[in-house]
Amino acid sequence: LAIEHVDQRVPVAAPRVELTEGVQRLEVLHRDAERWDDLVSLEERMLEMEMGAPAEVRYRLGKNRLEKTGDAEGAIEAFRTNLEQNPSHEPTVAMLEALMEGSDHRGAAAEILEPVFQRRMAWPKLIGALRARLSVEEDTETRKSIHSRIGQIHEDHLEDLAGAMEAYALLFHEEPTDRNAWDLLTRLARAQDRFGRLAEIYAEALEKIEVDEPATTELALETGRLY
Repeated sequence: LAIEHVDQRVPVAAPRVELTEGVQRLEVLHRDAERWDDLVSLEERMLEMEMGAPAEVRYRLGKNRLEKTGDAEGAIEAFRTNLEQNPSHEPTVAMLEALMEGSDHRGAAAEILEPVFQRRMAWPKLIGALRARLSVEEDTETRKSIHSRIGQIHEDHLEDLAGAMEAYALLFHEEPTDRNAWDLLTRLARAQDRFGRLAEIYAEALEKIEVDEPATTELALETGRLY
């Protein structure tokens, strides 16, 4: 009855201060009564009417969709919009990081976080987001692009040539006949004097190749030369 009473006291045409106070009371009542669908609807209305701090209201909306109504896709969209409009909203970033670490929506969460980490130059976190995308990505060309980007971050921003070489090794394993991957690995092996590791990477790929073709024959010869 208390909720209905507040509903009646908050007409759309009410003065803004009275409307804000009434809606805030109603939000608390819905939460206390565990009326989650009503709470989500109210928060959506608050955003439409530009009531409250938009970043905070949209964060609560996303959190309630995710945790209370089971609407994960709607939650992710709320978080996406929040970071597009306010990239520094840390509770939203933290929520997406948690989704990225261990949920069925880690790919979507990682995709949202990528530009945030890029702008912040948070390179280890960006690599983590890219790896989360890899865990759900099936398209070979997209996977190759992600591996290449991880390698570039290791090489250009972290100055970690060993890490770059391992990233390019994964790129190479996606398509062992890719000459660009050969060139990247050869360059890094030369820069670090790690031709033994290069031979291991080639040998690992050869073990998985089932069809002989000119490129794989050349790879086998190069592997033998390295050993």
